[in-house]
Amino acid sequence: MMAEAARAVGVGLLGPSGIGQAHAHAYTLVRQALWPAVAVPRLTGVYGRQPARTEMTRARYGFERASERCALRQTVSRLRPFARRRART
Repeated sequence: MMAEAARAVGVGLLGPSGIGQAHAHAYTLVRQALWPAVAVPRLTGVYGRQPARTEMTRARYGFERASERCALRQTVSRLRPFARRRART
């Protein structure tokens, strides 16, 4: 019996250094660690404030693109007040 092909799930990374690199590395190991994988990450983009580090992370882990600008920026800025309110309670 053949295993079904795992579906790809797009993954974007905010912050290309520190814990961001640890997550990027973990995404590259999913096929090896979880077999048979139900879903595998497709590394769509890495976003950060430092262009050189962002590009290095893109090249090292195989992200499709690297940028200083992220479409999620507006969403994240809308969520910040909610996160602060929730932390106080």
